[in-house]
Amino acid sequence: MAEATWTASLKPFAVGVDAIRPRFESVLATVIGVEPDELDIDHDRDYPIPSFSDELMLYARLVSDDEWGDLARVQVFTVATADPTSDLLREINDYNQNLAFCRTLWVRGAPPVVSTLSSKRRYGR
Repeated sequence: MAEATWTASLKPFAVGVDAIRPRFESVLATVIGVEPDELDIDHDRDYPIPSFSDELMLYARLVSDDEWGDLARVQVFTVATADPTSDLLREINDYNQNLAFCRTLWVRGAPPVVSTLSSKRRYGR
C-alpha cells in the first residue's frame, strides 16, 4: 500500500462580532451616508454617528454576550449628561422600576442613554 501525501492549510476565520462586523459596517455606512472605509471608530470600538444636533453625538457599538456572536446586537447610545443631578438619577430610577428588563449603566462618571437592537442571528434567521 502506497503512503498518501496531503497538504493542509489553516486559515484564521473571524468569530463573534468580528464575523458580522463587515456587514454591520456596510449597513451603518449606508444609513449615515458614507463609505464603509470612511467610518470613524474610537478607542472603545464605538462608531460615532452624526445626529440632527451639533450638541448631541450618538454612538453605535456591536456587542455579543457569547464568543461566537450568536447573540450579537447593536447598541445605539448617547451620553445624557456629564454632570447628573440627584433629581435626574431619581427620575432614571423611577423609570427603570417600571421596566420588565433594565440595565443600570454608569460610564466614566456619566449615565448613557442606551437602546439595544437584536440581530437576526438571535432568532435563527
